[in-house]
Amino acid sequence: MKRAQSDGDSCCEKRRALLSVSTPQSLSVREFENHVRSCQLQKFSYDYYMHGIVEEAGEVFEEVRAKRDANLTRDADDKVVCEIGDVLWYVTSLSLEMGVEMAMPDAWPEATTVTSEPEVWLMAAASKLSGRVKKSLRKDKSLEEFVAAMALHRDELLQRCAEVAAASGASLQRCAIANVRKLKGRFERGSVQGDGDSR
Repeated sequence: MKRAQSDGDSCCEKRRALLSVSTPQSLSVREFENHVRSCQLQKFSYDYYMHGIVEEAGEVFEEVRAKRDANLTRDADDKVVCEIGDVLWYVTSLSLEMGVEMAMPDAWPEATTVTSEPEVWLMAAASKLSGRVKKSLRKDKSLEEFVAAMALHRDELLQRCAEVAAASGASLQRCAIANVRKLKGRFERGSVQGDGDSR
């Protein structure tokens, strides 16, 4: 999401492709992967995407707690949905970077139950995935030896995202659509780089 591009032609082509797509009413995991690829204007290593997951999971936590503490509803739910969409963007980026061994699931996970304080469990899942990524960076074992555990924690993270979304009356598909809408707007305004949700 916070990107620059050394190859100007490729950058412009990806921007044009993204802007030519209208906001979808439904969105499969594979379609979301295409959206994520169209936003990746610079190549980053997998640990960069892990940093993004942790940051965005923290923002989900903050929005859920702000909603609860202020007893808010509709607008607060939309903010939670938007932040989960950002988590999905980084999770998908990480999965794409890791390759077929860590392919995204064929369909969006759905919440079968909503645990108490699912945002806490989301943070726990993010920390477990981060721990596997951290250990892989030490290079005392091959990266391939960590992929199975990383995929397991990634799947748990997606399930926790689904639970947080369900607590706000949403699905992961809706969160993914919110991310498409948000990033399309940023490309239209030329405000992809920088910080803050109001870009």
